[in-house]
Amino acid sequence: MSRVDNDSSPSTQEAERAQKEADKRTRDAKNQETDRQAFGKLMSGQKQSRETQGQQGKQRAEAKQGEHSAKAQQKGSADAERTARLARGGTAQHSKAMEQAKGFQGALEHTQQKSAGNDQGRVERRDVGKQKDKVECEDRQGDQLKKADAKKDADVERAHVEAREAQRPNAAIGSDSGESDGKGKDDGSAAAAAALKKPTSTAPVAKSKASHEVKQIPPELLEKLVSTVYLAVTEKGLKEFQMEMKDGPLAGAFLKISAENGKVALRFSGLDTNTKNLVEASKGDLLRRLEKKGLTLSRLDLG
Repeated sequence: MSRVDNDSSPSTQEAERAQKEADKRTRDAKNQETDRQAFGKLMSGQKQSRETQGQQGKQRAEAKQGEHSAKAQQKGSADAERTARLARGGTAQHSKAMEQAKGFQGALEHTQQKSAGNDQGRVERRDVGKQKDKVECEDRQGDQLKKADAKKDADVERAHVEAREAQRPNAAIGSDSGESDGKGKDDGSAAAAAALKKPTSTAPVAKSKASHEVKQIPPELLEKLVSTVYLAVTEKGLKEFQMEMKDGPLAGAFLKISAENGKVALRFSGLDTNTKNLVEASKGDLLRRLEKKGLTLSRLDLG
Protein backbone atom coordinates (compact mmCIF):
# COMPACT_ATOMS: atom_id res chain seq x y z
CA MET A 1 0.00 0.00 0.00
CA SER A 2 1.20 3.42 -0.84
CA ARG A 3 1.51 6.32 1.51
CA VAL A 4 -1.17 8.21 -0.37
CA ASP A 5 -3.53 5.37 0.17
CA ASN A 6 -2.64 5.38 3.77
CA ASP A 7 -3.33 9.08 3.98
CA SER A 8 -6.68 8.83 2.24
CA SER A 9 -7.95 5.96 4.20
CA PRO A 10 -8.89 7.91 7.23
CA SER A 11 -10.75 10.42 5.16
CA THR A 12 -12.59 7.72 3.40
CA GLN A 13 -13.34 6.13 6.60
CA GLU A 14 -14.58 9.38 8.03
CA ALA A 15 -16.70 9.95 4.95
CA GLU A 16 -18.14 6.52 5.23
CA ARG A 17 -18.67 7.02 8.85
CA ALA A 18 -20.29 10.36 8.17
CA GLN A 19 -22.41 8.78 5.48
CA LYS A 20 -23.40 6.08 7.84
CA GLU A 21 -24.22 8.60 10.46
CA ALA A 22 -26.22 10.57 7.94
CA ASP A 23 -28.00 7.44 6.82
CA LYS A 24 -28.61 6.60 10.40
CA ARG A 25 -29.95 10.03 11.10
CA THR A 26 -32.12 9.74 8.03
CA ARG A 27 -33.36 6.37 9.16
CA ASP A 28 -33.87 7.68 12.68
CA ALA A 29 -35.69 10.69 11.36
CA LYS A 30 -37.76 8.49 9.13
CA ASN A 31 -38.41 6.11 12.00
CA GLN A 32 -39.27 9.01 14.22
CA GLU A 33 -41.60 10.37 11.56
CA THR A 34 -43.11 6.96 11.19
CA ASP A 35 -43.40 6.71 14.94
CA ARG A 36 -44.91 10.16 15.08
CA GLN A 37 -47.39 9.29 12.41
CA ALA A 38 -48.20 6.01 14.12
CA PHE A 39 -48.48 7.76 17.47
CA GLY A 40 -50.61 10.47 15.86
CA LYS A 41 -52.83 7.83 14.32
CA LEU A 42 -52.94 6.07 17.64
CA MET A 43 -53.76 9.23 19.50
CA SER A 44 -56.27 10.19 16.85
CA GLY A 45 -57.82 6.73 17.12
CA GLN A 46 -57.83 6.95 20.86
CA LYS A 47 -59.34 10.43 20.66
CA GLN A 48 -61.98 9.25 18.28
CA SER A 49 -62.51 6.24 20.46
CA ARG A 50 -62.77 8.47 23.51
CA GLU A 51 -65.10 10.80 21.67
CA THR A 52 -67.12 7.85 20.51
CA GLN A 53 -67.11 6.41 23.97
CA GLY A 54 -67.94 9.82 25.38
CA GLN A 55 -70.82 10.19 22.98
CA GLN A 56 -71.97 6.68 23.70
CA GLY A 57 -71.58 7.31 27.44
CA LYS A 58 -73.41 10.58 27.05
CA GLN A 59 -76.13 8.85 25.10
CA ARG A 60 -76.30 6.08 27.67
CA ALA A 61 -76.34 8.69 30.46
CA GLU A 62 -79.04 10.64 28.67
CA ALA A 63 -80.99 7.47 28.10
CA LYS A 64 -80.51 6.47 31.69
CA GLN A 65 -81.44 9.96 32.84
CA GLY A 66 -84.49 9.91 30.61
CA GLU A 67 -85.44 6.51 31.97
CA HIS A 68 -84.87 7.76 35.50
CA SER A 69 -86.92 10.89 34.75
CA ALA A 70 -89.68 8.73 33.31
CA LYS A 71 -89.60 6.50 36.36
CA ALA A 72 -89.52 9.53 38.64
CA GLN A 73 -92.40 11.11 36.73
CA GLN A 74 -94.31 7.86 36.83
CA LYS A 75 -93.58 7.50 40.55
CA GLY A 76 -94.57 11.12 41.13
CA SER A 77 -97.82 10.53 39.29
CA ALA A 78 -98.44 7.42 41.34
CA ASP A 79 -97.58 9.28 44.54
CA ALA A 80 -99.81 12.18 43.56
CA GLU A 81 -102.64 9.81 42.74
CA ARG A 82 -102.11 7.93 46.00
CA THR A 83 -101.96 11.24 47.91
CA ALA A 84 -105.13 12.44 46.23
CA ARG A 85 -106.77 9.10 46.96
CA LEU A 86 -105.65 9.30 50.60
CA ALA A 87 -106.82 12.91 50.78
CA ARG A 88 -110.22 11.93 49.43
CA GLY A 89 -110.34 9.02 51.83
CA GLY A 90 -109.11 11.22 54.69
CA THR A 91 -111.71 13.87 53.90
CA ALA A 92 -114.46 11.28 53.77
CA GLN A 93 -113.18 9.67 56.97
CA HIS A 94 -112.90 13.09 58.63
CA SER A 95 -116.44 13.96 57.55
CA LYS A 96 -117.66 10.64 58.83
CA ALA A 97 -115.79 11.14 62.11
CA MET A 98 -117.25 14.64 62.43
CA GLU A 99 -120.74 13.31 61.80
CA GLN A 100 -120.19 10.58 64.37
CA ALA A 101 -118.79 13.15 66.82
CA LYS A 102 -121.79 15.43 66.28
CA GLY A 103 -124.15 12.51 66.72
CA PHE A 104 -122.34 11.40 69.85
CA GLN A 105 -122.28 14.93 71.22
CA GLY A 106 -125.98 15.37 70.51
CA ALA A 107 -126.77 12.05 72.16
CA LEU A 108 -124.57 12.98 75.11
CA GLU A 109 -126.25 16.38 75.49
CA HIS A 110 -129.67 14.76 75.22
CA THR A 111 -128.69 12.19 77.82
CA GLN A 112 -127.28 14.88 80.09
CA GLN A 113 -130.39 17.03 79.70
CA LYS A 114 -132.61 14.04 80.32
CA SER A 115 -130.53 13.01 83.32
CA ALA A 116 -130.55 16.57 84.65
CA GLY A 117 -134.31 16.75 84.13
CA ASN A 118 -134.79 13.41 85.85
CA ASP A 119 -132.54 14.48 88.72
CA GLN A 120 -134.36 17.79 89.03
CA GLY A 121 -137.69 15.97 88.90
CA ARG A 122 -136.55 13.55 91.59
CA VAL A 123 -135.29 16.41 93.74
CA GLU A 124 -138.53 18.33 93.28
CA ARG A 125 -140.63 15.24 93.98
CA ARG A 126 -138.51 14.52 97.04
CA ASP A 127 -138.88 18.12 98.23
CA VAL A 128 -142.61 18.02 97.62
CA GLY A 129 -142.80 14.66 99.39
CA LYS A 130 -140.84 16.01 102.33
CA GLN A 131 -143.03 19.10 102.39
CA LYS A 132 -146.19 16.99 102.29
CA ASP A 133 -144.83 14.69 104.98
CA LYS A 134 -144.02 17.73 107.07
CA VAL A 135 -147.49 19.17 106.47
CA GLU A 136 -149.10 15.84 107.34
CA CYS A 137 -146.97 15.65 110.47
CA GLU A 138 -147.98 19.18 111.37
CA ASP A 139 -151.60 18.31 110.65
CA ARG A 140 -151.33 15.29 112.92
CA GLN A 141 -149.77 17.46 115.59
CA GLY A 142 -152.56 19.97 115.06
CA ASP A 143 -155.13 17.20 115.41
CA GLN A 144 -153.44 16.05 118.60
CA LEU A 145 -153.48 19.63 119.89
CA LYS A 146 -157.13 19.91 118.93
CA LYS A 147 -157.88 16.68 120.77
CA ALA A 148 -155.93 17.89 123.78
CA ASP A 149 -157.80 21.20 123.64
CA ALA A 150 -161.09 19.37 123.34
CA LYS A 151 -160.17 17.24 126.35
CA LYS A 152 -159.23 20.35 128.28
CA ASP A 153 -162.51 21.97 127.24
CA ALA A 154 -164.36 18.90 128.40
CA ASP A 155 -162.51 18.96 131.70
CA VAL A 156 -163.31 22.65 132.14
CA GLU A 157 -166.98 22.02 131.33
CA ARG A 158 -167.09 19.13 133.76
CA ALA A 159 -165.50 21.34 136.43
CA HIS A 160 -168.13 23.99 135.81
CA VAL A 161 -170.89 21.39 136.10
CA GLU A 162 -169.45 20.08 139.34
CA ALA A 163 -169.17 23.64 140.63
CA ARG A 164 -172.81 24.34 139.78
CA GLU A 165 -173.89 21.10 141.41
CA ALA A 166 -171.91 21.99 144.50
CA GLN A 167 -173.65 25.38 144.73
CA ARG A 168 -177.18 23.92 144.73
CA PRO A 169 -179.06 24.25 148.11
CA ASN A 170 -179.46 20.54 148.68
CA ALA A 171 -175.98 19.62 147.61
CA ALA A 172 -174.61 20.17 151.15
CA ILE A 173 -177.11 17.91 152.87
CA GLY A 174 -175.67 14.67 154.16
CA SER A 175 -176.99 11.20 153.54
CA ASP A 176 -179.11 11.31 156.69
CA SER A 177 -181.75 13.95 155.82
CA GLY A 178 -183.42 13.76 159.26
CA GLU A 179 -180.43 15.15 161.09
CA SER A 180 -180.38 18.91 161.60
CA ASP A 181 -177.81 19.37 164.29
CA GLY A 182 -174.77 21.61 164.03
CA LYS A 183 -172.61 18.84 162.78
CA GLY A 184 -174.73 18.30 159.71
CA LYS A 185 -174.68 22.00 158.90
CA ASP A 186 -170.96 22.15 159.29
CA ASP A 187 -170.53 19.25 156.85
CA GLY A 188 -172.74 20.96 154.26
CA SER A 189 -170.90 24.24 154.57
CA ALA A 190 -167.56 22.52 154.10
CA ALA A 191 -168.78 20.74 150.98
CA ALA A 192 -170.12 23.99 149.53
CA ALA A 193 -166.87 25.78 150.28
CA ALA A 194 -164.92 22.99 148.63
CA ALA A 195 -167.19 23.15 145.57
CA LEU A 196 -166.78 26.93 145.31
CA LYS A 197 -163.01 26.62 145.44
CA LYS A 198 -162.92 24.08 142.63
CA PRO A 199 -163.68 26.52 139.78
CA THR A 200 -160.95 28.77 141.12
CA SER A 201 -158.45 25.93 140.71
CA THR A 202 -159.57 25.40 137.11
CA ALA A 203 -159.17 29.07 136.16
CA PRO A 204 -155.83 28.44 134.36
CA VAL A 205 -157.53 25.81 132.21
CA ALA A 206 -160.22 28.29 131.22
CA LYS A 207 -157.56 30.85 130.46
CA SER A 208 -155.73 28.29 128.33
CA LYS A 209 -158.94 27.70 126.39
CA ALA A 210 -159.32 31.42 125.81
CA SER A 211 -155.77 31.64 124.49
CA HIS A 212 -156.48 28.84 121.98
CA GLU A 213 -159.71 30.24 120.65
CA VAL A 214 -157.88 31.48 117.46
CA LYS A 215 -155.90 28.38 116.37
CA GLN A 216 -155.31 29.34 112.72
CA ILE A 217 -155.25 32.34 110.42
CA PRO A 218 -158.79 33.01 109.10
CA PRO A 219 -159.37 31.34 105.69
CA GLU A 220 -160.36 34.61 104.01
CA LEU A 221 -157.06 36.22 105.10
CA LEU A 222 -155.07 33.22 103.85
CA GLU A 223 -156.93 33.30 100.51
CA LYS A 224 -156.24 37.01 100.15
CA LEU A 225 -152.55 36.45 100.91
CA VAL A 226 -152.27 33.55 98.43
CA SER A 227 -154.08 35.51 95.69
CA THR A 228 -151.74 38.47 96.18
CA VAL A 229 -148.67 36.21 95.92
CA TYR A 230 -150.09 34.45 92.84
CA LEU A 231 -150.84 37.69 90.99
CA ALA A 232 -147.43 39.18 91.81
CA VAL A 233 -145.50 36.05 90.79
CA THR A 234 -147.40 34.85 87.72
CA GLU A 235 -148.87 37.97 86.14
CA LYS A 236 -146.36 40.63 87.13
CA GLY A 237 -143.40 38.25 87.04
CA LEU A 238 -141.89 39.52 90.28
CA LYS A 239 -139.02 37.50 91.70
CA GLU A 240 -138.87 39.20 95.09
CA PHE A 241 -141.10 41.71 96.86
CA GLN A 242 -142.26 42.69 100.36
CA MET A 243 -145.69 43.53 101.73
CA GLU A 244 -147.08 44.73 105.03
CA MET A 245 -149.94 42.83 106.68
CA LYS A 246 -152.67 45.28 107.69
CA ASP A 247 -155.62 42.98 108.43
CA GLY A 248 -156.44 40.28 110.94
CA PRO A 249 -154.17 38.75 113.53
CA LEU A 250 -151.07 39.40 111.36
CA ALA A 251 -151.57 43.19 111.27
CA GLY A 252 -148.28 45.02 111.61
CA ALA A 253 -146.16 42.11 110.38
CA PHE A 254 -144.05 42.21 107.21
CA LEU A 255 -143.91 39.42 104.64
CA LYS A 256 -141.02 39.02 102.17
CA ILE A 257 -141.75 36.78 99.16
CA SER A 258 -139.08 35.21 96.93
CA ALA A 259 -140.21 33.23 93.88
CA GLU A 260 -138.39 31.15 91.28
CA ASN A 261 -139.69 28.47 88.89
CA GLY A 262 -143.00 28.14 90.69
CA LYS A 263 -141.36 27.78 94.11
CA VAL A 264 -142.18 30.34 96.73
CA ALA A 265 -140.22 31.20 99.89
CA LEU A 266 -142.02 33.24 102.57
CA ARG A 267 -140.34 35.11 105.41
CA PHE A 268 -142.42 36.77 108.12
CA SER A 269 -140.90 39.43 110.37
CA GLY A 270 -142.26 41.40 113.29
CA LEU A 271 -144.18 38.46 114.81
CA ASP A 272 -144.61 37.75 118.49
CA THR A 273 -144.67 34.27 119.96
CA ASN A 274 -148.46 33.81 119.71
CA THR A 275 -148.52 35.03 116.09
CA LYS A 276 -145.65 32.68 115.19
CA ASN A 277 -147.63 29.78 116.64
CA LEU A 278 -150.63 30.97 114.65
CA VAL A 279 -148.66 30.97 111.38
CA GLU A 280 -147.13 27.56 112.15
CA ALA A 281 -150.61 26.14 112.79
CA SER A 282 -151.80 27.58 109.44
CA LYS A 283 -148.82 26.33 107.43
CA GLY A 284 -150.59 23.25 106.06
CA ASP A 285 -153.61 25.25 104.88
CA LEU A 286 -151.29 27.84 103.32
CA LEU A 287 -149.35 25.13 101.47
CA ARG A 288 -152.53 23.57 100.08
CA ARG A 289 -153.91 26.90 98.91
CA LEU A 290 -150.62 27.72 97.14
CA GLU A 291 -150.58 24.31 95.46
CA LYS A 292 -154.09 24.95 94.13
CA LYS A 293 -152.63 28.04 92.45
CA GLY A 294 -149.79 26.01 90.95
CA LEU A 295 -147.19 27.29 93.43
CA THR A 296 -145.00 25.29 95.81
CA LEU A 297 -144.05 26.51 99.25
CA SER A 298 -140.35 25.72 99.43
CA ARG A 299 -139.53 27.58 102.64
CA LEU A 300 -141.29 29.37 105.51
CA ASP A 301 -139.25 31.49 107.92
CA LEU A 302 -140.70 33.21 110.98
CA GLY A 303 -138.81 36.16 112.41
